Amino acid sequence: MTPHCMRIDFVVRADDVSPDEITSIIGLQPTSISRKGAPRPQGGIPRVNLWVLSAPEEDVPDANLENQWARLAPLLESRVEVIKALKHQVQLEIIVKKQFDFPKLMLPQSMLALCYRMGVEIKIALYDLGDDPSEGEL
Repeated sequence: MTPHCMRIDFVVRADDVSPDEITSIIGLQPTSISRKGAPRPQGGIPRVNLWVLSAPEEDVPDANLENQWARLAPLLESRVEVIKALKHQVQLEIIVKKQFDFPKLMLPQSMLALCYRMGVEIKIALYDLGDDPSEGEL
């Protein structure tokens, strides 16, 4: 994660659906995956399968949530029905990770509307600059 430390992830957690199956169903390549029971390079063993699609950091010039959402939303928007159908088999979340000393966080109305349509929860993870939120379980 870049030093200004804000990122949006679309996360799928599943007990019985593999990351490969999720990729096939959603039709997008994830930013990262973790397999249930398989040690991760950064440490830890996930208790569930994780499939993560992050807003592309290289395209984001600043920590503006709206800019990042504008890059992630079109990928999800075109797959609303598929994602909504998955909800019965997996846990779906949008996770916003940011420094807790960042002055404010405003969720764009378009984010709330799309998450509602997909049946996806929004979680906000605040962390200290010394923490690396990508290393823990999402």
